[in-house]
Amino acid sequence: LDVLANAVLGFAAIANGTAAGKLKTTAAVPFRVDGQVYSKAATDDLWDFAAEVALGAGVYRAYWLFVDAAGVATIQGGTAVSQASAVLALADLPYPSATKSVFGVFVAGPSTVFTNALSGQGTIYHGVPAGASKTAGPPGYVGGISESITLINP
Repeated sequence: LDVLANAVLGFAAIANGTAAGKLKTTAAVPFRVDGQVYSKAATDDLWDFAAEVALGAGVYRAYWLFVDAAGVATIQGGTAVSQASAVLALADLPYPSATKSVFGVFVAGPSTVFTNALSGQGTIYHGVPAGASKTAGPPGYVGGISESITLINP
């Protein structure tokens, strides 16, 4: 993944969507996918968590908040269905997609019910938070990504 080729170039201002179980952006944000610059308008109910299974007590799971070149939003959860802490959930995120821009991360906290408002049940990160770096990835990958992304994301 060329971090600069898929960078968010602004601050997406991610918040609860109008519909429960969804997240939105509250500001337009420029971003890159494969080096091309795009813009995503503020969009209500952009990321949908309705298909996710409620978490048990003491369980955390992190999710990438992606947008692709067509402006379509998707989520991708960590490889394990549950982790014992938010730190472990962040570290469990899979290598990010090379065809999508990372707008942020949502870490669902203990007992999260994905059909309710999300911000009170977990933590929303704009961009890539520390601890989400990977130590392994596709061929030729060396080291983590969060340090590089922090330089270009607010």
